[in-house]
Amino acid sequence: MFRWLQRFLRPNLFPPRSAEGLSTDEDGQPILNSNFEWLVEIDGRPAALLSDPQWAEMFWTSYRMTPLTDAPETLAQLQDVEFWRACETRGVKFRSRATSLVAEYAFPGWDPFPEPGRIVMRGI
Repeated sequence: MFRWLQRFLRPNLFPPRSAEGLSTDEDGQPILNSNFEWLVEIDGRPAALLSDPQWAEMFWTSYRMTPLTDAPETLAQLQDVEFWRACETRGVKFRSRATSLVAEYAFPGWDPFPEPGRIVMRGI
């Protein structure tokens, strides 16, 4: 056990990752801050980007929501409180930009819009 701990604590055991190992955007450029960005998918299509996380309350985080579509019906859904309250039954998924994993148990707050342009989420 002691030898394993010595190996683990050696400096430079885990070298810094290069930009090549990170996710890339549609132009092939590295996404450097993608660990904190989430795609909101409605019916399998990206509808909004959640970024700039800020602590809102215990277990709750506020994200800036940027629409990724021009479709009027999708834009209306993104601004509708009732849509967000029922998002689990409507097949809305929250996908990490960095890893493409889906947050299975993410959900918005009962009052999801504490300020314009932001949404409060839990479980991401």
